[in-house]
Amino acid sequence: MKEAVCCVADSRRTLEEYQEKGVEKITHTLKNGKQIELGVSRYVVPEALFNPNLIGLDVEGIHIKVVQSILKCPLDYRKTLLGNIYLAGGSTKFPGLDKRLEDEIWNVLRKKAQTLKRTDIRVKSCKNQEFLAWQGASTFGTLSNFLNECVLKEEFDQFGAQDLVGMFQ
Repeated sequence: MKEAVCCVADSRRTLEEYQEKGVEKITHTLKNGKQIELGVSRYVVPEALFNPNLIGLDVEGIHIKVVQSILKCPLDYRKTLLGNIYLAGGSTKFPGLDKRLEDEIWNVLRKKAQTLKRTDIRVKSCKNQEFLAWQGASTFGTLSNFLNECVLKEEFDQFGAQDLVGMFQ
């Protein structure tokens, strides 16, 4: 349902503005035949990618995580990486996500990188993006060193999720 009815808010408008000015309401038919009317709530699900605090998570948004990941790479690669950001996963199919992500990354970086231009940032969609994570995991599972990269249940039970995160950084 989320891919069929949700859409990403313009980065220049807040959810409050959408509520105040109103948005076109649509009717969606659920699998059980029941119809529901959706308005501003269509924007809340995708907005949580940029503002996870909307759903009670105390973490940075996707745009901050992308920037942090790229800034951890060698300086020579950063511009190339910024120009080749590919969306993967079912939640990346929201209409407008690519443009919004470009805008948000630009807003984070424009004061930090003096030689960076807005056109240097490119977020791209690709065919079957909802299956890319599965395809990558499937490929990873066939590698000869796969078992060396796994966390065993016993390790997880002994160290817990937080301690294991440090092992992979």
